[in-house]
Amino acid sequence: MRKTVLFVVALLLGLTAVLPTGVVQAKGYSQGEIVVANRASGTISVIDVRTEQEWAICRLPGARLIPLPDLERRIDELPRDRPLVVYCHSGMRSAMAAGLLHRHGLNAVSNLTGGIDAWAAQVDPQMPRY
Repeated sequence: MRKTVLFVVALLLGLTAVLPTGVVQAKGYSQGEIVVANRASGTISVIDVRTEQEWAICRLPGARLIPLPDLERRIDELPRDRPLVVYCHSGMRSAMAAGLLHRHGLNAVSNLTGGIDAWAAQVDPQMPRY
C-alpha cells in the first residue's frame, strides 16, 4: 500500500507530456489527478526504456521493460487504449521515447520527470541507486 501511495505522489510531482510539436512541457496538477485515477484502477501502462542491466538493479512496480533502442521496433506491443508513462534513469531517454511514441500516434504519453533516480531519491530511499 505504501509503495502505491508513493507512486501516486511521484506521478503527481513528476509528470510531463509531449506536445504535438515534440516539445516536452511540464503539465499541471489536473493531469496528475487523471493519472492517479488511472493508476488506481490499473488502466495505465508503465514502460521502462532503460537497459536490461539497469532493469536488474531496480525498477518501478508493475513496469514493463522495452529498452529505448528496441522501442520503435516493438511499438505494436504497446496498448493504445490507455495512457502510458515512460521512464529511464534521469528522464532524458524517456523524454526521447515519449516524443517517438507521440510521432507514432500515441498521444496519451507522459514522461516521469527525473526518472527512477529522482524516484529513489524522493520517494523510495530503499531503492538501489546507481
